[in-house]
Amino acid sequence: MRGSLVDSERHFQLLQKLLASFLCLTLLCASATPRSFSQGPGLAASTTLNAAALGNLAVGIHGLVNDAISQANQAAEDRLKQLEMIVNSALFSLTTAINYGIDKMDAAMQANLRVLNDNAQQLIARYAALTKATLAQAQSYLNDDFDLLGTKLGNTVAQVDFLNTTPVLNVPKNGIAIFRAHGDMTEVFLTGVGLTKLSVVPEVKLLGPDGSVTPVTVESYSMAFLKLSIPTKLISRYGNYTLSFNFCVGRSWVFKSYGEQKISVLVCPIPRITISTKVWVEGDSWNTRITQVNQGNLANGTIYGLQCPGGNGRCDPRDITVQATPGWELYDPGWGRLINCVRNAWNGYTDLSYISPTGCRIYSDGRNGDAHLNVVVQIAERQRNHKSECGDVFSDQRDLIGTVASSIDFPRAKLNGDCDSGLILKTLFKSNHGDALTDQHGSLANDQVTVDVGDGIISLKSAPRCTEKEYGEVVVAKSPKL
Repeated sequence: MRGSLVDSERHFQLLQKLLASFLCLTLLCASATPRSFSQGPGLAASTTLNAAALGNLAVGIHGLVNDAISQANQAAEDRLKQLEMIVNSALFSLTTAINYGIDKMDAAMQANLRVLNDNAQQLIARYAALTKATLAQAQSYLNDDFDLLGTKLGNTVAQVDFLNTTPVLNVPKNGIAIFRAHGDMTEVFLTGVGLTKLSVVPEVKLLGPDGSVTPVTVESYSMAFLKLSIPTKLISRYGNYTLSFNFCVGRSWVFKSYGEQKISVLVCPIPRITISTKVWVEGDSWNTRITQVNQGNLANGTIYGLQCPGGNGRCDPRDITVQATPGWELYDPGWGRLINCVRNAWNGYTDLSYISPTGCRIYSDGRNGDAHLNVVVQIAERQRNHKSECGDVFSDQRDLIGTVASSIDFPRAKLNGDCDSGLILKTLFKSNHGDALTDQHGSLANDQVTVDVGDGIISLKSAPRCTEKEYGEVVVAKSPKL
């Protein structure tokens, strides 16, 4: 797994809300503020609208990144992150222009801003569909040459004077957080403006908590973004580090001037989150039993009997009728009726017949000498029963290491067991953070793992946050350098 900038989903949602509020307010102000003489028609409004559209696009791409992670599609994840970085760079540049004040710009600055606006509109036109696309639909856009696209945007940013005055990193004031990668190198992506002013690639150093200073490779770069590659062994210790950037800030007479910016970096080990899963079904089933009726006239009631002496042309028949035990009901287990009368012993002339679903008649006479007929009577009974566990219980335990998606198949039919109604799928998820979830959709491990239960499948997705400690703010200090 590659290390990356880590922004919690909570912070991302907050950013969405703040961005929406900011853009609405800015649009209102832009439409209400009189234009200066030098301001081109509609420039403030178009800049604000483009920034709003880029914000929506950034949200859509961020969702696709999460989908790629959940589907373990590493290639799509990498490409989408690269596109997300380009869109965020354009968004950051436009919002910087809005904050600067478009009405303060001279004609040359406005002309350059129009070029930047054109680039933003091209991004929006090309990728607007990604705001609502599925990951499968987004695949066709991931074949674009993002390196060329990023370079084009970076060159455009380089032409805008007010963006070039001082290089600015687009990072939170309290720094960034990263996870160590599994491999030898941990990659970090940063966006901003003026990052390679006068075509000078910044010198980057990693300052360790032990006082060590190590150069960091700038693997790729433009005016709008940097890709850093840090040897993972240099951040083997958990804790606070500092990245120091020595940017070219312009030219002083014949010499270039440089300024140092530092950002605090919190390095976290890739977390291992253990999730224990239990799934079962609660519902209603039938309790059934076949019992022998103990209300006969022979053998302590277990047998019904009828005797008739020889020569007697007719003896009175005996009718046997049954009913269910209180709390139970009679049912047909396959007899074709609700009573089963079984011959036990007999001689002479006898007869057995069914007179109703719940009754039978036994008969004998003496035409063939002494006669008798004994029968055993059975009934099938059932009653509804609520079962807390209808059938098999499915259990699973697994580790989620870093940002990863995992799916679990469970045998849905076996969980039903012999329950035939009132079926309720029950779930219990526990994490090694000590929290539990009984719903089929929700989060665990302090909102770092999302759970989604479908028909026979459980989807787990971990997006761990590196927020164990507080860390510092960006410090800007200028120092001349030949």
